[in-house]
Amino acid sequence: MMPTLGVLFDIDELGEGLYGFAAYKVLFNAIDTRKLAGCELSDGDAMATLEGRARHYCIAITSPDPLKLRLVRSVVSTLDAKGLLPVESRFLEHADVSREPLVNTASIDSAGQLIGCKTGWVMAAWQESSKKHETSR
Repeated sequence: MMPTLGVLFDIDELGEGLYGFAAYKVLFNAIDTRKLAGCELSDGDAMATLEGRARHYCIAITSPDPLKLRLVRSVVSTLDAKGLLPVESRFLEHADVSREPLVNTASIDSAGQLIGCKTGWVMAAWQESSKKHETSR
């Protein structure tokens, strides 16, 4: 299996409505997907959420290149964004991520474009952040 890093969010802190959309906005605003070319994204409610032990949402990034996962960890660990869990419990490593009931969401092609995305709100979060990254060049 390829290296995977999970980023955990607090569903209640993400606010009302589509908490997945809010979580993807945090992630995509923090990291330009052009830096994640070749990665796969998956997401879903964490097992702890489904079992009633917590209210956590997970976005996982899978990549054959461990440097890309290190970049994600490095950037996301410095964020003070609403909805992220505290740094000490913010990440799931490969073995722990594989136990989570996540569904494949999209791939990121060599140009940093989201491909194969069947979830409208994930695409909307990506498009919103892409505009931001274009203007910050």
